[in-house]
Amino acid sequence: SRPSKLSQQMSTEPGELHYLFGNPPFVGMNRMSDDQQLDRDSTFADLGVTFGITITDHRTGRLDYVTSWYAKAWGYMRGHPIRGAFVSTNSITQGEQVRSLGPLQQAAAFHIDFAHRSFRWSSEARGAAVVTVVIVGFSEGLRPTGPALLFDYVDAKGDPSERTVSHINWYLTDGPEVYPPKRSAPLVAGLPEATKGSQPTDGGHRLVTPDELPAVKADPIAAKYVRRFLQARGLLHDEERWCLWLEGAPPTDLRDSPVLRPRLQAVREARAKAKPKSVREAAATPSLFTQRRQPTTTYLAFPEVSSEHRRYIPAAYLDPSVIAGNKLIVWPDADLWLFGMLQSAMFQVWVKAMAGRMKTDVSIAPDLTYCTFPFPEIGARRAAVEAAAQDVLDARAGHAGATLAELYDPLAMPPYLLTAHRALDRAVDTIYGRGSFDDVKRLNRLLVRYEEMTKHAST
Repeated sequence: SRPSKLSQQMSTEPGELHYLFGNPPFVGMNRMSDDQQLDRDSTFADLGVTFGITITDHRTGRLDYVTSWYAKAWGYMRGHPIRGAFVSTNSITQGEQVRSLGPLQQAAAFHIDFAHRSFRWSSEARGAAVVTVVIVGFSEGLRPTGPALLFDYVDAKGDPSERTVSHINWYLTDGPEVYPPKRSAPLVAGLPEATKGSQPTDGGHRLVTPDELPAVKADPIAAKYVRRFLQARGLLHDEERWCLWLEGAPPTDLRDSPVLRPRLQAVREARAKAKPKSVREAAATPSLFTQRRQPTTTYLAFPEVSSEHRRYIPAAYLDPSVIAGNKLIVWPDADLWLFGMLQSAMFQVWVKAMAGRMKTDVSIAPDLTYCTFPFPEIGARRAAVEAAAQDVLDARAGHAGATLAELYDPLAMPPYLLTAHRALDRAVDTIYGRGSFDDVKRLNRLLVRYEEMTKHAST
């Protein structure tokens, strides 16, 4: 493999050092140059050789550039009583990066000595951007020889509070070393499956804008097939958008409509030019979406991507006549208990820890968030959760005309809606244990629950 440029920066013999620390470059996985990607890949390849780790099992190609310094440090510090620490972007303690780094750290037999959870930070360099960072301190050994220190920030711009804990995992909590892999079905049997909505892949020719709607509806044939169409932004902002949903349409309608025929021809031509073979093959059926997962009953919909600043990721019930696009996550036949669980702080904390990121926003995937979520038994405090969930829906209904984005604006959330959510949080928290919960305690309890459920499943 290509020699890593990082190796040139370690000229001091490790036996001469007691501490290794710094502020490596903050470059996200999607913004890395070709050279930086090669540096990262060769550094992790070196780590694999040093510790006998199969790196391909850990998806290191999805890691930010700063993680290369951890890999290099673990190899450099091996067999020496050196303590290391790096300032890093907080993205490496969230989502898929945790599923790579947590197990890698364990395989290299290192542990975290102290950690500062997410806080806002800027360097003294002129014009430096303010970023959200963590600080991770580490040394060799699977367990610390003494207590670990965890620093929490109630205010990301303020001073931290310090806690002494027995150990720290890569989520930077004192919960167990649990890094859930993807799952295709929920941990608890009997819960509905969650999928993405339907994907048109049509070059936009099946979609109908507000300006186009009168002309489309003027055609009596095409008018029969106009349906409301929602993607994530449409759900959050109540956008007016439609599509031509032609499931079951007879060939005579497709042939005779002066609106449908030219649009379908345009879809066919757009698909025929596509790179993916499956899309080119779908040119033969331009009347159908390339992926069709539309529920036939009332369903619950989540935006696939939601702002990191929202306290809750709002879900909403939709009629089956509303077509869910592929930027929505949908649950057919989701009852009030499930709605309440998915709108609770417990689930929000899990999503923000397990989900990937679209820039800094939360990017939800059912196999990483919903299917891994350690639900309680379905019957647990069902009536209390359902009542609190209905109160959330009623509080929303009291603000007719307001969009979900407006209702869940972190600076302008209606007090009655916030009160209803907090009551729902208490109803769900009670299922998981006694006492008051903050988000760190919630994540710890969920990790413990997940560990219990998966151990039971494997025996």
